[in-house]
Amino acid sequence: MTSLPSSKALASLASLRAALRSIQGAQPTAVSRARAAPSFYSMHTSAASSSSTTPLASSSSAATSSPELADAAIDSASQQDVHASEFDFDGETYEIPPFDEGDLVAVPNKPPMVHVKLSKLNKTSSPSTSANTGKSYVPLSAHVFDAPARRDVIHSAVVYYLDAQRLGTASTKGRSDVRGSMRKLRPQKGSGQARLGTMSNPILRGGAVAHGPRPRDHSTKLPRRVRELALRSALSSKWRQGDLVVVDNFDWIAPPSSTGPLARLLGSKRWSDALFLTAPRDPQPSIRSLIKDARPSSSDPVYDDQQRLDHQQAIRNFVLASNNLPRVELIELDSLTEEYRDNIAKTSGDKKKPGELHAYEVLRRHKVICDLGAVEWLEEKLGGAIFHEQAEIEGLAKDGEQQQLDGPESAQTLDQSQAGPEPIPVAPAPTA
Repeated sequence: MTSLPSSKALASLASLRAALRSIQGAQPTAVSRARAAPSFYSMHTSAASSSSTTPLASSSSAATSSPELADAAIDSASQQDVHASEFDFDGETYEIPPFDEGDLVAVPNKPPMVHVKLSKLNKTSSPSTSANTGKSYVPLSAHVFDAPARRDVIHSAVVYYLDAQRLGTASTKGRSDVRGSMRKLRPQKGSGQARLGTMSNPILRGGAVAHGPRPRDHSTKLPRRVRELALRSALSSKWRQGDLVVVDNFDWIAPPSSTGPLARLLGSKRWSDALFLTAPRDPQPSIRSLIKDARPSSSDPVYDDQQRLDHQQAIRNFVLASNNLPRVELIELDSLTEEYRDNIAKTSGDKKKPGELHAYEVLRRHKVICDLGAVEWLEEKLGGAIFHEQAEIEGLAKDGEQQQLDGPESAQTLDQSQAGPEPIPVAPAPTA
């Protein structure tokens, strides 16, 4: 018996046909089992991967198998990758090494949450919890920060955003706009030259412009769900590239002499070209989150007046210090409300403002720096808060099942996990 090397372990279809035909001969070859081919799609086939061994033919029934059964076996073998453990070809018996089922690893479903390390803007902003905060990891909803990359959707969102930024004020004078007499310049016939009408003719100097641009609106329409999908794809791409940074807060020193230290600090961290997103902490739950089995839909996070006032005082120094930095952009997400979008639609001066966070604003900067309030705002706005809560509930359920398997030793650990996830140690904002 000759053993094939590992690189030739998979028999070709012709060899398999010859092996099946040898079953009908006077000296049948016993085929112990047939295994699924170790290919990528073998894990998705129900016939090949449902059982570890698939008996193709036994030694007792091989001699009595009819030609119809052999042809049926050949046809079924040609439709799926099934390989015998040993076969006879050209008078020599070959043996295929057994396929180790341990090589097949079931890929689990996408985790409901991803994590990113919690960074700090300024080490002196929270000295009491500097050791703990620097080693914390922030859980992020995979629905928002691990969405599939959709270049087509991002392209549509970028075109939509740039079209809305066009002023559309280009204007030229037509024949009715040019000042001048409407008399005919020369007679229709008798001059020997081409016929000519009024002095506003486009072919004359000082005349009108034929088919020139006129003031118009270049903005296009794009569904809200498409814009949100593009935003989730942009945030996910930043997270995969390592360009998404989460900090505890944006506390900074008071002016004067605050812009220079901030510019040097951002340069040392390679955050000179960055988009900073901020919002108050702990938004109030929307009506969507109170509905059982709710689907993600757009709704603005709700904050009370005291939350907005405290947040504005906390980031006031950072706003003043970053205003003169050319490639540093700060967006207060709590100001992007439906009322704000309605107001800018009525005023001509602010009509071109986006009114919402767009995928283009995320992609045009190298880094995206979010505080913890901005992460909560994004998850609540883009529907990831629902999946975040479900992930925590599923995690507690899995801990309960593990506690039943482990016994009473892990009861204390389960009781602590049911109390809720451990909050991230964040330093309180300095009081004025």
